[in-house]
This record gives sequence, C-alpha cells and structure tokens, in this order.
Amino acid sequence: MVRLACVNVADLPLQLLYRKHPEWRELPAAVVSKDSPYGRILTVNARAGEYGIEPGQRYAGALSLNHELRADTIPEQRVAEGAEFLAGELRRYSPLVEPDRSEPGIYWLDAGGLSSLYPDRGLWCAELRRCLAESGFAASAAAGFTRFGCYAAAKSIQDQVVFPQPRSERAFALKAAISVLRFSPEVVQRLEMLGVHSVGSFLELPPGAVGKRFGPEVRRLHRFAAGELDLPLQPAGPPAEPRWFIKLPYAE
Repeated sequence: MVRLACVNVADLPLQLLYRKHPEWRELPAAVVSKDSPYGRILTVNARAGEYGIEPGQRYAGALSLNHELRADTIPEQRVAEGAEFLAGELRRYSPLVEPDRSEPGIYWLDAGGLSSLYPDRGLWCAELRRCLAESGFAASAAAGFTRFGCYAAAKSIQDQVVFPQPRSERAFALKAAISVLRFSPEVVQRLEMLGVHSVGSFLELPPGAVGKRFGPEVRRLHRFAAGELDLPLQPAGPPAEPRWFIKLPYAE
C-alpha cells in the first residue's frame, strides 16, 4: 500500500520575512508587492489580521489601521530559493520529495520503506519538523495514503497527524474547511452563499456545474479533492552540480 506524507510550511513568504527581520515576529507584519505606499499587501501575520489588515489592501491604507505595521518585499526568486532549501532539508528524511511548484511550501514525500529507520511514523514526522524548526521554519505534517488526504490534513493542523487507515484519512479530509483549497476570495464568498463550508459539501456539488459556474481552476480543485488527480509521486532531484569543460585544440 502506498504511504505518502505532506509537509506544509505555511505562508512561506511570511516565514522568509521573519528570517529577514526576526524582531517582527511579535509585531503586526506583512509581505508587500513593492516597497511603496501603493504596494499591495500579499500576506499578513495573525497580529496584523487582528487590526483588520488583509491581503489586497494598499500598504498606505493598512498603515492607517495600525501605524506599527511592518512590511517588506520578498521577491519570487527568494521564495523559490527558500522552497528549494526546504526540499533539500526534507530529502534527509525521504529520498523522494516532490515540491508543489504552484504552492511554495507544500511538499509530498514518500513515507514508505522507512520502517527500519523510523518504526513509528509519528517520530519520523516529529524529526523532520524539528529539522525545519532548527532552520527557522514552522511546519505541519500529515502521513497517510493519498495526495489530497495528506494535503487537507497538513493544511488544517499546526502540528502533525498520522492516519492508520485510508478511511480515517478520508473522513478527516471531508470535514476540512474549504479554506484548505486555494480558492480566490470571490469564489469562497460565492461558495459560502451556497452553504458550502467544508470539503465534503464542496464535493456534493455536481462536477459539471462547478466547471460552468466557477471556471476550470475550481473544477480542477474539485477533481483534486475527489481523488481524481492522485498521481504517483513525481520527485524533483537536487540541483545538479555545475560542471566546467575546456575544449583543447587538436594535438599536433
């Protein structure tokens, strides 16, 4: 039986911001699109959220809600470098690691064949989370059987969970809030107006109607939650070491 795990380094850009400015952890903080009063808020921490500061607002407007707000940019290249660094750390605990290119901070790992090193998968999850914590990153982990089941669990918790059976994983996933899926705020609002608040209620919507009413991306997420996109693990290897060549002239 396939054994998978999902690791969620939530709000990776925000965690990279904390590495850049450790003193901001206890203050309202945000990642912005550009270092300007007209820059848009991309993500905020819990302290900033308490003052009504939300993604999408202008930095100047957010400052009017709380003048102690701290903000800085985290370039996409820096996020990509951080994601690759985390993948390298996770390869210490599983040789097969697949980063999610569309959602930096999400990783799927092969959790099978490790019983000789880690008889207890809970201990394995704790070890990899400890490793990331030592590097300054908080992560949650879920070990189970399917992509979406592990994904939904890892995004619903702040620590770790190990599912003993596929049905317990599926039951957990169906009860997860729809916020585990990457919907736009507009889609979330429309779904909530339909009384859709959990993954289970989202899957009760007719697949064809989902595509027509919400578009292809929401339809893809519907298929993902239904288990239709449960593909085999597609690990990405570490970056190849640079190799240098010198072309010598012909011998005479």
